[in-house]
Amino acid sequence: MRMCFTKLVLCTFVCLGALAAKAAPQVNVSFIEPEKFTDLQSTWLRDADLLSVLSEHLQMLGQKHLGETQVLNIAITDIDLAGSLEYHWRLSPLRVMRDISSPRISLRWRLGLTDAMTEVTLRDMAYLSRINRYPDGDPLRYEKLMLDDWFKRTFPTPK
Repeated sequence: MRMCFTKLVLCTFVCLGALAAKAAPQVNVSFIEPEKFTDLQSTWLRDADLLSVLSEHLQMLGQKHLGETQVLNIAITDIDLAGSLEYHWRLSPLRVMRDISSPRISLRWRLGLTDAMTEVTLRDMAYLSRINRYPDGDPLRYEKLMLDDWFKRTFPTPK
């Protein structure tokens, strides 16, 4: 009798775990022709690192802002990182931040099963004058803050 009860409890936890896993929001991120992105070739990060960090950040934002069963598809079409790389003959490239070199990300997104994708270009012209919660050592701190703001505006946190 005790063995039967143990199996019942174990099966219940497995089923609840499966239901919980299915109830999480899903964010699918793709990159359209990343070799043509504005800043991918001139970046201090490796291509794979940049794309995986942005993908993970978007998935984390989806967990925070989307409803349990929502599916968000994002196709990133261009990335222009904040700042620009300047070269000096004695030094390695240096990332220089100026007001005119604001971050920009172009993307298309679709929430759920709708047919049309919405195209948007995100740009943060005031990126140097805003309070940024990401650490100074984070090379994508300005892009992450811009994506955070877009998610808050576009997908208000479900009640």
